[in-house]
Amino acid sequence: MEEVKSNPSGVTPPRMPKMSDTKNNLLHEDGWVKRTQNVNGVEIHYVENINTNEVIDFKFKD
Repeated sequence: MEEVKSNPSGVTPPRMPKMSDTKNNLLHEDGWVKRTQNVNGVEIHYVENINTNEVIDFKFKD
């Protein structure tokens, strides 16, 4: 996960719905997109703001 935090280069999967997390104010209209990145067989999910380059909300699936 540290590798992703230091160098986020994930992609948005083609079928990923647009961000609409009103509870946390993470909206597509404000530049927020869901990303995934695979590191050593572990899939990391996170949210990135394409306007500010802010990266938050890291989760992993192995």
